Amino acid sequence: MKKNISFIVIGKNEAKTLVKSIQSIFNVQKELLQDYESEIIYVDSGSEDDSADLASSSGYVDKVYVLDGEVNAAIARNVGADNSNGSILCFLDADMFLYRQCFFEILGKIETGGEDFVSSDLIDIEYDRFGNVQRQSKRYKVAVNRYETTTGGFFVIKKSAWDLVGGMKNAFRRNQDLDLGLRLAKNGIKLLRVSCTAVRHHTIAYTSPYRFFADARKGNFLYPGVLLRRNFFNKSAHRYLLKRYLSSMLLLASIFLTIFYLNFSVLSAYFISWSVIILARSLKPARLVNDLLMRFLVDLSFFLGFLLFFPKNNYKYNLFKV
Repeated sequence: MKKNISFIVIGKNEAKTLVKSIQSIFNVQKELLQDYESEIIYVDSGSEDDSADLASSSGYVDKVYVLDGEVNAAIARNVGADNSNGSILCFLDADMFLYRQCFFEILGKIETGGEDFVSSDLIDIEYDRFGNVQRQSKRYKVAVNRYETTTGGFFVIKKSAWDLVGGMKNAFRRNQDLDLGLRLAKNGIKLLRVSCTAVRHHTIAYTSPYRFFADARKGNFLYPGVLLRRNFFNKSAHRYLLKRYLSSMLLLASIFLTIFYLNFSVLSAYFISWSVIILARSLKPARLVNDLLMRFLVDLSFFLGFLLFFPKNNYKYNLFKV
């Protein structure tokens, strides 16, 4: 009996890359036919462009679902998984292109290596808001295979592991992939990140002020604080959270100490330390105020998210099959 793999692609307003993304998956799918039953599922999160129509008419996609209303990436991935047939799930975003050789290495780790949860390195191709390439780089810089407690938008997972933790938490409009990895690690399932590169990812530059302040206005930087609060007693999460959000935790501690002792020197030390770090990294004094403001907003949002932000779990949306 053939095994089943479901490729689940999620997207919103990704018409520029969607068809090429799906085509890259289809090229891999053709090589699976001898040993696997496979399907490509596209879940659209209420695009304002013609993404859903492009997916439906591409000839590559087996199922197209459109979400309308209050939606996010966690909901879209859960919908894809709930409507899949595969015992193995491969998740991608619609701005990602899949490389066949590395994908088959990942598949081998699951099928013969006994792994439940695998990803790889990926190449980020970052654009400015006008569509000009700013830089290309490997995100994780994986020299040798290693185990981690978190993932990103691309990963391959056994359906049994996905179901074990109930998929993604709809409350996480951001950081839902990080939360999934931490909960899996708590259950003894760590992500194996292989050293090959399986995905080329086209995205707005993460350091772009345009992207940063758009995320800030939407409250996206509140979610790391929620991530810490919800995984506070998860021992598998402590090392990752401390390393990733150390600066945010230091600001949190500085604010508490400043209030407790009514001494602003503690808080001043936070700003002075980051000023030195920013200048050492960029050597561009003209950007100091801007970069320091961005760092402070991220860390302050973490503080507010941890203490005061309680995102809802029940989103109101409609699901349509195209």
